[in-house]
Amino acid sequence: MSISALAQEIRPDTIYQKDLTKIEVKVVEVTDSLVLYQVLEEINAPVNRLNRDLIIKIVYGNGVVEVFSSSEVEKLKVDKITQENKDSVVLKQKEITSENKKVVSNKIKKPTRSKRQSIVKANQKVGEQLSKQVEKEEKKPQLIIAKTDSVQPLLVKHKVKEKKNKYRPRAILSLAAEKSKMLTGALEEETISNYDEGYGGLLQFQYNVSNRMGLKLSSGYMQWSRKDSVNPTQSTVSTFRTMPLMLGIKHYYNRVVYLTLEGGVAAQKTSIKTFENELKNKNWQLHTSDYTFQPSAALSLGAEVKITKLVLDVSPYFQWLYTEGTEYGTYYAGLRVGIGLAMGKRKDW
Repeated sequence: MSISALAQEIRPDTIYQKDLTKIEVKVVEVTDSLVLYQVLEEINAPVNRLNRDLIIKIVYGNGVVEVFSSSEVEKLKVDKITQENKDSVVLKQKEITSENKKVVSNKIKKPTRSKRQSIVKANQKVGEQLSKQVEKEEKKPQLIIAKTDSVQPLLVKHKVKEKKNKYRPRAILSLAAEKSKMLTGALEEETISNYDEGYGGLLQFQYNVSNRMGLKLSSGYMQWSRKDSVNPTQSTVSTFRTMPLMLGIKHYYNRVVYLTLEGGVAAQKTSIKTFENELKNKNWQLHTSDYTFQPSAALSLGAEVKITKLVLDVSPYFQWLYTEGTEYGTYYAGLRVGIGLAMGKRKDW
């Protein structure tokens, strides 16, 4: 036997594996993923391969130690290899006794149950801290986006502003101005009323039971006047007044367009101011009827736009009210323009 072969037999390389076994071989080469070695007992032994992931460390015959694992369990195993064990590995094979082998095997053992429990508890604490940190970061989405992209935060803020205006107000209190044209007589194809344009106002309260439907309560005042007299200097003035009290349902087709159907009663009153003797311009007389309450109905199709707390409302409408002495009652059409105050919020549209 040659001197080199004798040296290899006396001072082999020892490979410690994760299954707590070890083999004494001659290490030929160590790559990124494999360890190539030869068995010493065989002459011209072939080169064998061993996966690096299965190895804890290699103790070379010259005393150099190469560690391959960095996990918590493997660190505990490596730390338990004492300096006495390292010195014993460097000794010649003939000087390694069975007692030293038992010491080595006892030194490389699994952690005790109490230490495993402490490791598990430590991992749980780390996991809880990480989860809390993630929750805090999720509550600040704009800050996270600002770190990743300098353009996206502006878009996110713009979307947030849009979303704030997408809710339907829970209630709306509004005041509207009205201008109407008397149409009474159009269905009868004759002129029953000479009243032309009328003006008035309306106070409205609306409660939205959902994003698609609201209940509406309104009360207002409308007035029409006409001049009809043979007196060239002083005309007779006739005035027709109505004060409707209406309850209706408002249906939204989308965020803007709506249809309203209303029903209720309207107080009606007619007054005439004229001379007792028109030709002599003497003694003005005012003839006024009592208020009469008659049923009324209205239909409107409009548009509503919300700007912060203000609500702008524009709607053409048609209104009918029963009047004694006419075949189809009194009816007129007009345009209503209002401004309101939004109160409360419903869920997002």
